[in-house]
Amino acid sequence: MISSAITTSSAHTGYLPQWASDLQAELQTQYRSIWLTTTFGTTHVWAAQTNDTQKPNLLMIPGWGACGLSWDLADQIQYYTPNYNVYLLDNLGQPGLSSPVPLRGFRATQYSLWIKEVCEGLGLERLSVLGESFGGFLSMLLALSAPHRLEKAILFAPAGLVQLTIGLPIISRFAALRINPTPRTAGRFLKHILYNAQYPQLPAAIKSRMTQFMALAFRHNRLLPPPLPYVLSDIQLQQIRVPVVLLTGQYDRMFDAQRSIARARRCMPTLIAALSLPNADHTLIIHALAHEQARHFLSQ
Repeated sequence: MISSAITTSSAHTGYLPQWASDLQAELQTQYRSIWLTTTFGTTHVWAAQTNDTQKPNLLMIPGWGACGLSWDLADQIQYYTPNYNVYLLDNLGQPGLSSPVPLRGFRATQYSLWIKEVCEGLGLERLSVLGESFGGFLSMLLALSAPHRLEKAILFAPAGLVQLTIGLPIISRFAALRINPTPRTAGRFLKHILYNAQYPQLPAAIKSRMTQFMALAFRHNRLLPPPLPYVLSDIQLQQIRVPVVLLTGQYDRMFDAQRSIARARRCMPTLIAALSLPNADHTLIIHALAHEQARHFLSQ
């Protein structure tokens, strides 16, 4: 059973509605909430207020530990909305407004069914998808399960191509954040793991938005790493038949950029382009060049 309704966030209490309200006060793009009832739980989507039926649809899927509005932390969505109906998805089991279904109970087949139900609930017969990290993995599952719906898939440093690199720096920073979730420990995790090369150049406002969100997310959610491995097989990658663009960060500490590019070129027959962005790390959602490249390929 799939249904949708446009509502306020009054059905959900806690930290996120207030954080989202504060964030939107600083952004050019304003959003309305869409609630979808799916087989796997209530799913929340942020829909840009400028949407209309004459524009193509763009679904943006965040990574692990993020929410849909994370896509707009750097006020980038304003550059998409003139040409696209933009939908920012809150993943199940993550610190958004969707149901807190634990990721560890899920398998790839269930994710495929869920993401298809999201598209059906939104009424999106045709769309492009932009997925970051774990959201890139979900985007590839959508390309496999519903290729008739997809026009293009843009992948930002996706999971699913190579195994996650878990070293001592990631483990220690993650543990510190889990034990003591404060803006300070969140800032250290962001600085040393996700945005190492980019962090010194980030505006103070963006750093503040990110550290506040991450500290709140870890304080109010029992965030666990997604089950591993989530690496698609060569056969699965070869079966993706929609145009794909892969964007990676030169200094990505989680999914090696060059190995990701090499495997995509070897296994994905509809790969349009695969680029490693200079001086970029894993999280490309705030990277202006990544968004410029995404809009370029979407417009082709």
